[in-house]
Amino acid sequence: MCGNFDAMSEESRKEFLELDQTKLIHKYHLQSDESYLYIKVFGEEYQISRSLGTITFRGSMRPAEHDIVMAVYDVFCCSDADAELPEMTGGWETLAQMGGIVGAGHARKLHQPDVIRPFEGKTDAIRKACESLGGVPCRGGDVSCLLPVFPFLNVWFQYWDSDEEFPASIRFLWDKNSMEILHYEIIFYTTKYIEDKIKELIR
Repeated sequence: MCGNFDAMSEESRKEFLELDQTKLIHKYHLQSDESYLYIKVFGEEYQISRSLGTITFRGSMRPAEHDIVMAVYDVFCCSDADAELPEMTGGWETLAQMGGIVGAGHARKLHQPDVIRPFEGKTDAIRKACESLGGVPCRGGDVSCLLPVFPFLNVWFQYWDSDEEFPASIRFLWDKNSMEILHYEIIFYTTKYIEDKIKELIR
């Protein structure tokens, strides 16, 4: 797994270095200087070396987590041919809807009872965890937040705690145009990253 990630990351890093960085700055409204491009992911700022393509936390040499690295590379490379960002529709879809049969299989992995069990009875902690990821509260669920994957792309996280009739449940919704910005596999791994991160924050 690690070796596979290393190979994918290295390939993506090289692909990034082939891109027109001036175009990226304009398209994604990025802060930049001679050494770095800067981008926010879940409210945290990261820097991408303009000469090396490496991704670290802003102001340090601490490497970004691998899911963040792949999401940043993918967002730059996925729609490279487009001069402007695609518009978000305001319509929402689950992973299952986005990916068809494959998406349904992926979604089941995120919604297994043993995966959701650590969330039960922790609505306040989940809400705080979402806030720490830059989440903005919205309607629906016992906890419901728009989480800023990037400043231009949100994922809608919804959680319902268990009661006498129903078990706890989680739902992730993405804009119908999300795959114009990220490839489906990265959307899935980003969704899993969010679930794992919230779980880590509420322990």
